[in-house]
Amino acid sequence: MMRTKRILLVLLSTFFIFSTGCEKPEKPEILVADFSYTRDNVQPPVTVTFSNLSLNATSYLWDFGDNEGSSEMNPSHIYQTEGYVTVKLTAFNSDGTSSITKTEVISIGILQCNTISLSLINMPFGASWDAGSGPDVFFKITPYSNPSYVYFNAIDNRFNDIASSSLPLLWSYSTGILTCIKKYGYSIDFWDYDPEDQDDYLGGITFNPSSFNTYPADVTITNQGVTVKLTLQWQ
Repeated sequence: MMRTKRILLVLLSTFFIFSTGCEKPEKPEILVADFSYTRDNVQPPVTVTFSNLSLNATSYLWDFGDNEGSSEMNPSHIYQTEGYVTVKLTAFNSDGTSSITKTEVISIGILQCNTISLSLINMPFGASWDAGSGPDVFFKITPYSNPSYVYFNAIDNRFNDIASSSLPLLWSYSTGILTCIKKYGYSIDFWDYDPEDQDDYLGGITFNPSSFNTYPADVTITNQGVTVKLTLQWQ
């Protein structure tokens, strides 16, 4: 009887050791560093508010890209000058043995703006133009600083024999048809194509991205009977 009990005890001990030794170790939680941000202004000074989206982290180290930083979870920072800054967020786990960093480039101030589409909503029509022989409309873009330089010419994408019922006219380019660098302004002028004589000027607008206090997705501009809607992509 005693021998049987000893055998059972040995078997139970062996099973306990085997079962505990085969337990799978817990997987460590994956450390993720992530953030988003919002801006309160277009031109400096610009306050950028950061929202920490990190996972399984207990402490943080921010590098704002201008020799300043923070260890707060959701900091705000004021940028005084325009330009591109590289923001880094490093997240640490509870025992400080692991870390991961996310890097993102942020533009401060108006540095670049692409016009993805241009819509001519309204334009003046001359007395000699009718529905059968209306103007063949295209546009040119020239910078304020050098009006003789044609930055973009849509003559190959013109709309022919336009009447008032043809409006609006839409030009759309997936890669952008206008790049505004910093505070430079542009003129967008519309012309009537004439293969036998000089093209006739129809009217135009001016576009200066530094005049905006926000980053609008769409802008409608009117000047002397010409109304244009621009769809913008800010960078």
